[in-house]
Amino acid sequence: MAAVGLVIVVALAVGRVPALARFAEGGADLRFTAAPTVFAAVRAFWPVGSGVGSFIPIYQTFEPARLVDPTIFNHAHDDFLEALLESGLAAVVIFLGFLTWFAVRCRAAWARAAAPGEGALARAGSLVVVMVLIHSTVDYPLRTVAMTTLFAFACALLVPAPEKRDPRMTQMHTDVSLKTAPPRA
Repeated sequence: MAAVGLVIVVALAVGRVPALARFAEGGADLRFTAAPTVFAAVRAFWPVGSGVGSFIPIYQTFEPARLVDPTIFNHAHDDFLEALLESGLAAVVIFLGFLTWFAVRCRAAWARAAAPGEGALARAGSLVVVMVLIHSTVDYPLRTVAMTTLFAFACALLVPAPEKRDPRMTQMHTDVSLKTAPPRA
């Protein structure tokens, strides 16, 4: 974390990161000034939502004149807020279901391992998921294919591997099922 902080400080000092400099202007970034407008649209379309992929025309309908700009505000820059607008209550239910699954899998991943290094990939996956979810509050990483793929892979790391079976048991099961199969008509 210290290294990341040092990189940010050096980048700002050199002036190479204009995207970060926007935040120093006191919240003039449109992603923050447009949030109340998106919340107004969420209230108008609650509980069914405006429809997946409808953000741009819906936002433009609610956009106040003071925020009209030559550039198109194409996303809410908050995955959760945009999902709430587009999918309404369904987005809330799906997200709460995901959070429940994630909490259960994290608890299992972070439980004391029987052997050193056991569960390390699952713990790493949980950290990636948390980082992407935090990033989703100020941008829309889950609307890009690369980040969605990374997020899905990190979630997959939380799924426990199937228990190892003795190959002889699998063969015995197959032999038994062949002998007990009903005759074909």
